[in-house]
Amino acid sequence: MKGWSRRAGVLFLLSAAAVARAESSAPPGVNIVPWPVALKPLPGSFLLNDQTRLLAGDRESRRIAALFDDQLFARYGLRLRLGGVPTPRGTFIEFSSAGGHSLPAEGYRLTIGPDRVRVSGRGAGLFYGMQSLTQLMPVQRQPAIELPGLAITDYPRFGYRGLLLDVGRHFFTVSYLKKLLDLAAQYKINRFHWHLTDNEGWRIQIKKYPRLTELQSGSADRNGAEAQYYTQAQIRDIVAYAQARFITVIPEIEMPGHSGAAVAAYPYLACARGDANVLCPREQTFSFLRDVLREVAALFPGPYIHIGGDEVDKGGWRNSPEAQAIMKRHGLKDEDQLQSYFVKRVGSYLKSIGKQMIGWDETLEGGLAAGAVVMSWRGEAGGIEAARQDHRVIMTPTDYCYFDYGQGDPKREPQNI
Repeated sequence: MKGWSRRAGVLFLLSAAAVARAESSAPPGVNIVPWPVALKPLPGSFLLNDQTRLLAGDRESRRIAALFDDQLFARYGLRLRLGGVPTPRGTFIEFSSAGGHSLPAEGYRLTIGPDRVRVSGRGAGLFYGMQSLTQLMPVQRQPAIELPGLAITDYPRFGYRGLLLDVGRHFFTVSYLKKLLDLAAQYKINRFHWHLTDNEGWRIQIKKYPRLTELQSGSADRNGAEAQYYTQAQIRDIVAYAQARFITVIPEIEMPGHSGAAVAAYPYLACARGDANVLCPREQTFSFLRDVLREVAALFPGPYIHIGGDEVDKGGWRNSPEAQAIMKRHGLKDEDQLQSYFVKRVGSYLKSIGKQMIGWDETLEGGLAAGAVVMSWRGEAGGIEAARQDHRVIMTPTDYCYFDYGQGDPKREPQNI
């Protein structure tokens, strides 16, 4: 499973969608993903039409009410008036932070009665309650929408609910990314893992090293245009768009393997007689990485930066006199320890600038510094071992979480693993 097979598909997903439970207990037509912690049918139904009003008290409630109104307009051509007070003849949809303090983090309550829909929660919880409300609506465009009477209480089982997109191998436009983030938010995903560099392309502008984005692989985007990269202004735009939907963006800058695009731009980053896709652990390389990560850190306000660390062809280091001399100088007995030395140095620098390192499970080889987070993609064993070593773990095993794997009859599916 070398190369493209690990992440060339769109995403992995870590969420708690209890499908069997949903099928057994849901009223007809009620489909919410992930399935709520508690759902109780109520008598009657609510009719949403152009006479329905929106109620929202505080600033955040008004912002989320506006997002809901935008979805109504995009899907059904409906615009609701914000404001007013409840009357015996009117129908209202209310967003409120009142009572949200009694809920777990990211939790919400959604109550649908004949005259009023009420969504309550704080911050992300209120936003996720709004998303559950939109999931209850029909796919077809219609002038009035009937919602079943329900009482829902919900909060997440997993604090990290992630989506990965590999743009190193296949470039996606900013407009496509925003559409993807909208869909991710609808399903209450709160992390967007943005795989920005690989052998095939470097997609993030680094002002100190312009050749990183001047040399591209020549692959094409979805519209057939020549592949590009994201400017720092575009990255800030995407990060802000994600933040407004309670999604933290985690950039991945691959090292020391999967670095062919960086080496193509700056050949001094590779060891002589080493693999051209693997960085050489010399001081000049670490200086380059510090410069790159400093710019990356300034663009992403979240706490994490992913450094890859997977599928390193250590044979390149084994065949390089320079890499072998570095090993001898630092008392490293093998190439696994050399990788550990490399990763620990990068992790130490990230810690010094206030960021926490995430790496794939190969970063455990040779030893991993305390505080690093491990993503276990080669099954579950790496994650279990990382947890035993007191590392925080994000489970992303390929067999269950990768959409580039076949889901059904191979004769009816696109090319896959």
